[in-house]
Amino acid sequence: MKMTYIMAVAIVLIGLLVAFSIKRKDKAKRNDPVSMQISEDTARPKETRLDQNPYEGLKKLAYSIHYNQLNLPNVGDKEVLYGALMDWDYEGKAIITLVSFKTGDVSLYFSTGTGIIGAGQHDNVKQAGQEFIKKAETFIPSADKVDTALTSEKGIVKLYLLTTKGKYTIKDKMENIYNHTSKLSYMFEEANKIITLIRMTEEKMK
Repeated sequence: MKMTYIMAVAIVLIGLLVAFSIKRKDKAKRNDPVSMQISEDTARPKETRLDQNPYEGLKKLAYSIHYNQLNLPNVGDKEVLYGALMDWDYEGKAIITLVSFKTGDVSLYFSTGTGIIGAGQHDNVKQAGQEFIKKAETFIPSADKVDTALTSEKGIVKLYLLTTKGKYTIKDKMENIYNHTSKLSYMFEEANKIITLIRMTEEKMK
């Protein structure tokens, strides 16, 4: 069961690493909170040279989004989770970052310089992204408010939580995720469901 799960995840991620390049469609450009702050035309897939790798910049941009930039209802003094980034080291081949916002905006970045921006324009991905945020909110009480630097660690999964009252992080080892002994195992599975939806949607559009 464990090996079947790991192989399924590996197959999906390998497919994504091969198939995806950073791209945005016009609708995503208008709606995605990260896309709205990037002006260059990347409507068509393109190869990215190492010195032009956009990964770190896109990740930092997503992490810097504030609640009031998302056109969401005023929540007053209440603490609300509005965004989440999940980072993990994929067998030393790449760092994968899934970005999701309360609005349903979803993006996927690879440290290799590939990924998808604005996947939340598709209803199935949007709903999955919003559900991801709801589930991630339960981790706030046990999250760390100190280790909030965007530092990727070998063999580690990190879940960054963006709230109206600050940023939090919760992390664990990949081996614990795969063994289902980590409280993050559930969120990791949810992240992979979103990735699968993104891939299926992209394949349908080809």
